Amino acid sequence: MKKLNFKAVNDTALARAEQVSAHFAPNGNRQGHEWIALNPTRADNKKGSFSINLNTGVWSDFSTNDKGADFIDLVAYVENIGKGAACKRLADFLGISAHAGGSQTSNANSQSKDNQLPRFIPVPPPAAVSNDCPITHFKNGEPSKIWNYTDAKGTLIIRVMRFDSPDGTKTYRPLAYGSKSGKAPRWHWQQLPDNRPLYNLPAVSGACDNVVLVEGEKAADAAKSLFTDFVVSTWSGAVKAVSKTDFSPLANKNVLFWPDNDEAGREVITKLKSILEAVKVKSFNVVDLEFFSKYKPTEKGVTAGGSWPKKADAYEAVQMGFTAKHISFAIKQGLFIQPDEAEKDEQAVDVDQPEWMPKGFKIDEDGLYTFDQQADRYRYISKPIHVLALSRNASGDGLNWGKLVEFSDFDKQTKQWNIPNKLFNDNGGQAILKELLDRGFEFEPRRNSKKLVLEYLEASKPTKRINLTQSRGWHDKYKAFVLHDRVLGDNKANLMFYSERPFKTDLSSKGTLEEWREHVSKYCVGNPFLLFSVSLALAAPLVELMGYETMGFHLHGDSSLGKSTSLNIGNSVYGEPKSYGRTFRGTDNGLELLAADRNSLFLTLDEIHEADPNQLGGIVYMLGNGQEKTRAQAYGAGSSDIRKWHLAFLSSGEHTLAQRLAEIGKKATGGQAQRLIELHACLHEDETIKKKMGSLNNLHGFDHGSKLAEHLSENIRNFHGTAFPEFVQQLINLDINKAKETIAQITQGFNLTVLTDKASGQAKRAANKFGLVAAAGIIATDLGITGWHKNDVLDAMDTLFTHWLNARGGEGNMEVLEIIKHVRLQFELFGEGRFTRWDEVKSVSDEPSTVIDTHVPRTSEMWGFKKSTVLRSPLDGDTLSFEYFVYPNAFESVICKGYDYKRVARLLRDIGALIVSDTEIKQGRFKSLARLPGTGRSRARIYRISHSLLFSDEGLANI
Repeated sequence: MKKLNFKAVNDTALARAEQVSAHFAPNGNRQGHEWIALNPTRADNKKGSFSINLNTGVWSDFSTNDKGADFIDLVAYVENIGKGAACKRLADFLGISAHAGGSQTSNANSQSKDNQLPRFIPVPPPAAVSNDCPITHFKNGEPSKIWNYTDAKGTLIIRVMRFDSPDGTKTYRPLAYGSKSGKAPRWHWQQLPDNRPLYNLPAVSGACDNVVLVEGEKAADAAKSLFTDFVVSTWSGAVKAVSKTDFSPLANKNVLFWPDNDEAGREVITKLKSILEAVKVKSFNVVDLEFFSKYKPTEKGVTAGGSWPKKADAYEAVQMGFTAKHISFAIKQGLFIQPDEAEKDEQAVDVDQPEWMPKGFKIDEDGLYTFDQQADRYRYISKPIHVLALSRNASGDGLNWGKLVEFSDFDKQTKQWNIPNKLFNDNGGQAILKELLDRGFEFEPRRNSKKLVLEYLEASKPTKRINLTQSRGWHDKYKAFVLHDRVLGDNKANLMFYSERPFKTDLSSKGTLEEWREHVSKYCVGNPFLLFSVSLALAAPLVELMGYETMGFHLHGDSSLGKSTSLNIGNSVYGEPKSYGRTFRGTDNGLELLAADRNSLFLTLDEIHEADPNQLGGIVYMLGNGQEKTRAQAYGAGSSDIRKWHLAFLSSGEHTLAQRLAEIGKKATGGQAQRLIELHACLHEDETIKKKMGSLNNLHGFDHGSKLAEHLSENIRNFHGTAFPEFVQQLINLDINKAKETIAQITQGFNLTVLTDKASGQAKRAANKFGLVAAAGIIATDLGITGWHKNDVLDAMDTLFTHWLNARGGEGNMEVLEIIKHVRLQFELFGEGRFTRWDEVKSVSDEPSTVIDTHVPRTSEMWGFKKSTVLRSPLDGDTLSFEYFVYPNAFESVICKGYDYKRVARLLRDIGALIVSDTEIKQGRFKSLARLPGTGRSRARIYRISHSLLFSDEGLANI
């Protein structure tokens, strides 16, 4: 049996003292020349009592008084075995023979008498000997480069020098500290046999989470300039020395390995990965050298056309111009690191693609492509579709996120669509595919092409943001005007119109503004209704700007007057009239949506007879009030997102609102009359002229109004939609505040021209609306939009306002006029049938006689008495005057039905039609005391009404 060589094993263990100590007494650390650890043989919970001298191998635990003279004693103590078994156990760990000679196991058969001990025994160098380490070689002289390997505290362990020969060859010589042939330790020109430290170990051992490993010190120094979030390291001795290096400091770190571009670099990956997994690194990845083969650096980034020489490493990358910025971009784009096995189907895009481009896709002017792993090339999947921006609500609530995309359809028309993100989770994105197909987007006809396009759209992350609004019109405090397809003015707020409902484009254009002026607008001159319609259309964006309520006007009259022509002339300001115009056919809910869509725009509603009279009154109020009804939402709560609008609308029909409401027994109110100002669509009273001219006043050379209407109908089909956007854009360019001042001045001047000081509030409100229409026409004319003269506008507005005022009955309060008309109608219809005659009869007293003719039939429904008085005049002749004595119940419940009887009585008193004494006036009474036929001598309270004063218009002027 061979003898155990205790001394050789102990000497070898002493040369690797820290490694042996860390293995057999884990959970410790080096302090000076001692290893301080927990005693592994007992429940030791505090360091300090157990220590190992790394220079001598002597160990002790002063708490238990256990001690030993060398590492074999330590192994025997820790594992509770005999010294022989401990010697064998320690030798196995050191990788040497435990028997005589103590040589490496692999060389056991070649031992000689002179080589019974290891030729070189490494010894941890004391800090003081670092200065004694040579910096020149006895044969090669001065080195061209020196690399120092230290322990975690910075103490020198290995020094590697490079020497450059005149012939271009390079020689590397390492220095290590230790004992040779049993002599005292010193620096020797040789490498450590194993347990070599990592390069840049203090930084590696620090708080870093990410480490880049390269092959060689030169590459490591170069790589330091390429990484901002990684510590760079390497090992000494090149590829073959991987197994002789201590990689334990990399535990729990993310390691990225950058191999040299050669066969050895590729072969070492597997071996290195195995070693690093053993020390439990957090992750291990390898640099994808194809990146350098495909791309080259530029000032702005990287572009195609790279070249990566054989054996190239980080040093060559720096020489080529790569910087930390290029490498960081490549890492973020997924270009720099080889994909894991589970990610092989995810291929990074070309780096000359947009930054938002997801991995595995690329795009050019011809199409969108995905990387086919099996074919090792990009495959076409669709026409190009660009993701321009991420979108969300302009309200700032952080909801309704989506992606704005742009593409061309089959006719090469560029289209944009905002895709709500929630659609990606709706039946696998099928709604997105349907919308894209409907918009003319072309997919490559393969089974998974549509799926890949969806994946591309969902993964795209552009940096730009846009703010979505469901309301067209003014935004950003009048700096921007949002349309369905663009934003006029300043769009620094990145606004875009968006509606979740299917939205039919209503604005369109054809021809030029000059052509519209020549073929449409010029025919409005001299025709007040045509000029009014165009001016009203242009006034729509001014409604909100000036703080007005929604303005509504209604043209009524016989058929074939030209009402629809007037509407269509206004529609031509915005688009093709047939597409832009609307009718009353539909529900009030549908009109709510239409009004919201037309916010700050013009709306026409033709054919009032198509509206349900039961809904018509509510429709007028709804349009004029400028917001939809509050509807119950979840849990019975009202929606806080009420759609609102400011607009101008023009309707038409053969009947007035009052006539339509009368069909169902309802009456038009003053509020409805203010929200829908009615104009009879003809200014001619002569029937012959009316048949020839209709609503027109100037035929512009045509022999009949119908001929001009036909000519205009043809022209507006070919020239439309250019005036409105030009008008809004010029308003913004003009400066909105100045424009508002001008509008206010024109409106105020118009009111002073058409109204007196006695005008009612209702008349003033109507005049303000006519004045705003006038202002729109005048400003548009000044801006060169219409081709008119401003006097053309003022004459037309003055004519139509006067026309409206006369039809209304003056500038008094409309509700007052309606009340008086109602009371008059009651006496016109029932003044004879509901009142018993009370003829004048002489009496012996001063009191009127209460005796009536009993032979006259009395009405079954009697409201009171009708007394006649003869008014004699030698100039005008005699005439009868009637006075009605009305029973209180009949007056209050029947005659005043639908109105406040006190208000009716007060109005009748104010115009003199209600007869009361001065005393009764002072007492605030409306009823008088009178002796009536059939009441004997008692007096009754009744309403006394003068027929002549009731039907006189003189009193109305004072209301």
